[in-house]
Amino acid sequence: MLEYLAAAAADHAPEGAEHHAEAVVAGISILTPGFFVALAMLVVIGIMLKARVPALIAKALDSRIADIRQQLDEAARLRAEAEALRDEYVKKAKEAAAEIVAMKDAAAHQAEEIVEKAKRDSAALI
Repeated sequence: MLEYLAAAAADHAPEGAEHHAEAVVAGISILTPGFFVALAMLVVIGIMLKARVPALIAKALDSRIADIRQQLDEAARLRAEAEALRDEYVKKAKEAAAEIVAMKDAAAHQAEEIVEKAKRDSAALI
């Protein structure tokens, strides 16, 4: 179709004259590929603003922020719980160590008593 229009325009154009259908502003052609890309971008941005895309993006980001805050709060709670358990086990370990020392002392004292009783019994037998 374009070829037909170009041929028809060439038939009606005077000899040696070229026909340009470009818009020129201040000597600069504005109907360039860059112009159409910019125009398309403006149309796309306009459609996005009309469809409230920024509000949808903000809502999605706010939701994600709330999820992350909830996860951080959960992590803080779990950390506090783990520290409490650790402190409890450290306390139990110290108590167990003290109990071991007490049991060793009691065993040593009993051993001394048994040895002394054995000495007394052996002395009584002699």
